[in-house]
Amino acid sequence: MNKSYAGLVIFGLTGLLMVAPAFADASGQPEIFEKTYGEWSAKWWQWLEAQNFTPLTAQGEVDCSQGQTGPVWFLAGTDGSGPVERECTVPKGTLLFFPLVNAEFNNVPNETTCEGGPCTEDEKRVILDGLMSDNTPGLLNSRACNLESTVDGIPTLFSGFAIARTQSPAFLYLDDHETVSDGFWVMLSLPEGQHTLHFKGALCDLDSGSQLFEVDVTYNLNVSR
Repeated sequence: MNKSYAGLVIFGLTGLLMVAPAFADASGQPEIFEKTYGEWSAKWWQWLEAQNFTPLTAQGEVDCSQGQTGPVWFLAGTDGSGPVERECTVPKGTLLFFPLVNAEFNNVPNETTCEGGPCTEDEKRVILDGLMSDNTPGLLNSRACNLESTVDGIPTLFSGFAIARTQSPAFLYLDDHETVSDGFWVMLSLPEGQHTLHFKGALCDLDSGSQLFEVDVTYNLNVSR
């Protein structure tokens, strides 16, 4: 493979298990409203594209209802440019779905990224696994690290909300029908009132431990009736 990898994009972002990725069609994955975490992650990327990626750079008071439909709403990380604080209102009973560390790989039109042409779905999955895994040297010789997710100062892990690493099924994104993504995700609901959701994380070098990419996001949420 050459080193262009033009279609590889990292966004996003506690205590967690470093595990091999679960695929969206794997048996045993829980379904939330008839979709696995892997399938919801594909929907998250499509939501981000539909919003022209503006949720990644938004700061201050934002409209969290932008582009949202149904009982699950998506929250964005950042593009890694620094800590971000946002404030918004979400309806009571809504499930919030957000990445702690995630990346997607699509074949950018007219770009040759793997030997012989565009990367296959399987090649994309291997490359993404090399970014996230604790013991698989890959494109950046990296692993997911320094990951944290809290609500009102309490780790979500201790609040009964699952943290899952998953690879998505292939999905349409930026005109590539075989885009795939990989990452760590949280889905949670919050009671009525004011809450502070904080999540952060990084990719670190496998050898030195130094950070290669970091996201740090705080949402001040008003959960309304």
